[in-house]
Amino acid sequence: MSSFADGFSSPRHNRLGAPGDLSRGNGQGQKANESDAGNGAGHTDAGGMADTAAGGETEAEADQSDRHAVGDDPFEIAFAPSRAERSVGPAAAAPPVERAGSITQWSLRGTDLAEDVLAAEAAGLRGIGLNLLKVDDFGREKAIELMRSSDLEVTSLDWLSNFTGYNQYSWQEACDDAIRTIRLAERLRCPVVTVLTGPRGGQLHKRAETLVVEAMQYLADVAADSGVTLALMPMQAGCGEEWTYLHTIPHAVRLLERIGSPHVGLSFHAFHLFNQPGLPTEIQRAAKWIRHVRLSDWDRSCRHENDQRFPGRGQLPLAAMMQWLQQAGYTGRYEVDVWSPRVWRQDLDRTLADTKEFCQSSCPSPLEPVAAPAVAASTFEAVLSSVRS
Repeated sequence: MSSFADGFSSPRHNRLGAPGDLSRGNGQGQKANESDAGNGAGHTDAGGMADTAAGGETEAEADQSDRHAVGDDPFEIAFAPSRAERSVGPAAAAPPVERAGSITQWSLRGTDLAEDVLAAEAAGLRGIGLNLLKVDDFGREKAIELMRSSDLEVTSLDWLSNFTGYNQYSWQEACDDAIRTIRLAERLRCPVVTVLTGPRGGQLHKRAETLVVEAMQYLADVAADSGVTLALMPMQAGCGEEWTYLHTIPHAVRLLERIGSPHVGLSFHAFHLFNQPGLPTEIQRAAKWIRHVRLSDWDRSCRHENDQRFPGRGQLPLAAMMQWLQQAGYTGRYEVDVWSPRVWRQDLDRTLADTKEFCQSSCPSPLEPVAAPAVAASTFEAVLSSVRS
């Protein structure tokens, strides 16, 4: 699989914690501005893909799109007027909605926070995973007010990073910015803030690990005080140059053992971790650390790490993964998190409806009693091995 960095432009301008170039915009690649500091917001089964994308574009045509074309980069977001801004007159009373599922804002582009929230509410989703770029563009205080008036849960906030100094942040500056984000998560009533280590950035391996371990130990008390869990997210090796040097479950567990805090755990992303050898066993070994799970799919037509499939429309045994996670003791939410130009191009309401349908039909309830997995570890691993080959 080719490099993640080859799949879309580097997120150097975003404030979401991915490594940054200080010449490009409003990110945790750019130091927090004065207003941030003073605003008080301290911060599966295989299935058939639909034949036709929104607007009449077929999947074959979508697959032939230039992967570097404008519009494939989730950070080059053209914000449309929100539904709140377009609406007129009093809203009609709506019947109670049976809510299910959560989706990250990374799966939704070309929209602002208000539009995402109102559309997710209308679609009957239970929650939404926020990204700091959209929150900051909308305004932190306005975002807090919006989410407190919403029926949606905030299931996660992305993300903390830059602890290795790659983007000209000092370690202390990265930690100070992280504290603001954790305090924001508290005010959003968000239980999980994801963490990317950042790339090694020229650091020796041992030094890069020490910087991250010490940062997590430093931030763990803040997280505990805020009622927030920090979740380290490993990604595929192609993401190493821009996002994180953490690529495997065993590596993440070694770091977590060094950190030694119940307030710092692991974020499990199905797309990024399906190719781990011995995945059923690794899930069991990491069970006590898993605090957060994201789902997207993969098939043999995926060209790079930014070309994911919607859950249930690829070849990954997602049902077996979730069963093993539940059996290992995971009791949290499942978030749909799909980085894919074909998903970004389709209609927002369709993406949200697909999310609810998938979560209702495939995701277990967090509190659902779990028996032994119906799929044996050897069978699970055999399916994964056939996918990887």
